[in-house]
Amino acid sequence: MMALFGTLMEDSLIIVLLTSACFIGTISGLIFLWAYSTYNRLTGLNLQVEKGEDNIDTILQERFDLIEDAVDMAKGQLDHEKEIWKSFARARGDREQSKSMPGRNYDMPKLSEANGILAGATMSIRGVIEQYPDLDAIVAIKDILRKLERIEQELADVRQIHNEYVFTYNVNIMSFPALFIAKFAAFNRAEGFSVVDKQVRAGPEIRL
Repeated sequence: MMALFGTLMEDSLIIVLLTSACFIGTISGLIFLWAYSTYNRLTGLNLQVEKGEDNIDTILQERFDLIEDAVDMAKGQLDHEKEIWKSFARARGDREQSKSMPGRNYDMPKLSEANGILAGATMSIRGVIEQYPDLDAIVAIKDILRKLERIEQELADVRQIHNEYVFTYNVNIMSFPALFIAKFAAFNRAEGFSVVDKQVRAGPEIRL
């Protein structure tokens, strides 16, 4: 009788242990699947943000090149040439500094500041061609200004998409319980791309 009781107790204990092991295994598996899917989702969102940063930087590079071409074309004929070059150099410095942001590809506030300076340089060039309509390169410079207007619109579209990605990404890395995965995997908060100059917010106005 005692032997039978002992056997039943052992069987019951084995069943309890097996059930507990299955339960723990199931829970562990679900946690692993959640962590895996959460990490992949955050990685995808982070890649979207980084792609937006790269797109903005590419557009700004095109803007740099066009403004540089415009000032070169009018070299020696502008009273404010030195001031334009000075602001241009400051914008280029801000752009280069934006690439040294720890934990992210770009320091977006720095990149935004560079964009604002470039917008000011563009306005200066517009003002100059209005003041000096007899410049030798006036036709070519006006063509560059048209291209800059296209770039401004393209930048506005890319900025809107990028900032939406940034918002979604930041909400996800700060939401419970995904924030644990974000902290463990070092997903850092992203910054949006903003317009730092009130005059730029209204949009460029080309008067030719």
